[in-house]
Amino acid sequence: MRRFASILLLLSLLLPLTRPAFSQGWEAGYANGRMIGIDPYIKVTRGGPIHGFEGAYIYIPRATADGYDAAYGHPRFRFGLQVIDFSRIRLKDPDFRPLAAPSRLGASILLFAAFERPLLRTPQGWSLDYTLAQGISLNTHKWHRTRNPENEMLGSRFAIYFGAGLHVAYRRGGWEFRAGPDFLHLSNSALHRPNKGANAWLFQTSVRHYFDAASPDSLTHLKIPFTDRGFLVDVDYRLGLKTSVGEWLYDHNAERYGNPIRYGSYGLYASHGLGLGLLYRYNLKYASGLGLDLTYEPYAGRIEVQNPARPHDIGKTTIGLSLRHEARYRRLAATFALGVYLLRPLKRYALTDEEYGYYERVGLRYDFPCGLHTGFNIHAHRTKAYAGEWYVGFRFAPRKRKPIVPYHP
Repeated sequence: MRRFASILLLLSLLLPLTRPAFSQGWEAGYANGRMIGIDPYIKVTRGGPIHGFEGAYIYIPRATADGYDAAYGHPRFRFGLQVIDFSRIRLKDPDFRPLAAPSRLGASILLFAAFERPLLRTPQGWSLDYTLAQGISLNTHKWHRTRNPENEMLGSRFAIYFGAGLHVAYRRGGWEFRAGPDFLHLSNSALHRPNKGANAWLFQTSVRHYFDAASPDSLTHLKIPFTDRGFLVDVDYRLGLKTSVGEWLYDHNAERYGNPIRYGSYGLYASHGLGLGLLYRYNLKYASGLGLDLTYEPYAGRIEVQNPARPHDIGKTTIGLSLRHEARYRRLAATFALGVYLLRPLKRYALTDEEYGYYERVGLRYDFPCGLHTGFNIHAHRTKAYAGEWYVGFRFAPRKRKPIVPYHP
């Protein structure tokens, strides 16, 4: 605990000394929490609490004529560094094999960006907000076949970080004190094996200092005139990358029973996909609709099929129908999809516990002014990552739409 207090104190002293041009304040925080057990293996996790500390700069964008900032209650952004200490966590599966010492998770160093939207502000200085964060983590203790064999949660040196939180804050002049629960998820998105992912609940307390001592406006929800309602058509090409959970399970089960492994390392496999979407944009922030997802997996007869059932005859084309939703802020959009497979030949042959007949996609997209867009998705089955997807596409409106009415704050 002393080293965390020392790091937090040092961070608090260094942040005010360096002021980037974009920054309007800084934050230093401490968190304490526990791991979440999502399956029987992770429930055997032993150890003490998780500790974390964070240092970040605050950016408050100026309201623009398009009205997004007013529609979101004038949100804020945080850009910073967070360290999560898992050093007290021990991983030991009594049914696996005898080990001299349990495996460790070590620590994760997160570089992140966070979107913070106020839900409530009062003239007395109190506020309530939620936070969505995305970033990359560097993991000190990744999985290793002999040195750290039971760390199935963090299988690679780098992982993708997702965070969400709900916080209560009190501001007095240029200072603000905050507290609330946070959810943390680390995963390599099936780009490496193993990949069970690390999940944790944390309770965070932090202090902020704003360079401008003026208190924020108490209004968080303004009615913005919006006349751009209408249908939108999306056409996307997707490149999916994944490792084989079937190869990993084969080797893992072979080791469990003392047999020789077959693969040893787990390479990336590529798939190609076409996404078609019809969405209706009903206000400035949101659009919802349907999507048709076609995926061609050329490796279907070579991986994840650990049985003698003529793998070369397995169909390689998957078709799915999904409900789509997106939340947009300026040129960025968070995208969500929940779908069912209409055609999935691989499901009948796959040696995996991931196939349930439905799928999810969660991602982030950037829209260019010309109508083109690009982004990244996590394709998952029952919240477990199946593949990471990069995509590029274009969007058009079937009919001419009215322009957005400018908003002047």
